[in-house]
Amino acid sequence: MALLDVKNLCVDFHTDQGTVHAVRDISFSVGESEAVGIVGESGSGKSVTMYSVMGLLAGNGSITGGSVSLNGQEITESAFPDHKAYEEAMSRIRGNQMAMIFQDPMTFLNPVVKIGKQITEVIKNHQKVTDAEARARAIELMGQVGIPSPEKRLNQYPHEFSGGMRQRIIIAIALANNPKLIIADEPTTALDVTIQADIIDLLKEIQKEFGMAVIMITHDLGIVANIAKKIIVMYAGKVVETGSSQDIFYRPRHI
Repeated sequence: MALLDVKNLCVDFHTDQGTVHAVRDISFSVGESEAVGIVGESGSGKSVTMYSVMGLLAGNGSITGGSVSLNGQEITESAFPDHKAYEEAMSRIRGNQMAMIFQDPMTFLNPVVKIGKQITEVIKNHQKVTDAEARARAIELMGQVGIPSPEKRLNQYPHEFSGGMRQRIIIAIALANNPKLIIADEPTTALDVTIQADIIDLLKEIQKEFGMAVIMITHDLGIVANIAKKIIVMYAGKVVETGSSQDIFYRPRHI
């Protein structure tokens, strides 16, 4: 059984100019501990697909067809009795069974709250632990993602960290509750080339050490080739090709 199974997914956005069919009948699966890359140009639907999986679509967006299953459990809203039940279920799943690493850390991190509190809140939302236990876990996580002197830096604000270090904090938050699936949405876009390589290496180490499945969303084939064994190519809201990195790079069918 696949860890994540997406079947015939369709996503629409309703605008003043009409309905936009952002994702059109796409299917793919991700196995346990598997690294998958989703690539495509801007507007191809790759991020919308993952926001649909996470239940984070904008208010004017909706899943209009298909299904999304995590660990064999259907998690599309149509599987729940009402919207409230769906939101409650997804709030338990997000950050626990699956987590997301966002493109820009400063849109995710609260600029006026210390890093330690932001990490410990995620831990306490899903685990019955004391404040001291949550703090110890936060320090452990910061060390795991390569932040020096975590005990001291726990008391700092986001603006006191570099862009690369902020991205490491986002990764630490994603790891907080040992999810089975991590979705990384263009996590290196705002970073310079050397820091990009460090973040990709960190994600590879994490996947290997903890056995998590990773979905890397990017438009950069060089990045995805460095981490993913399977690559899904999207274009105009559809999956146009799926194959190994060797197949996609050396035997492409969609040109």
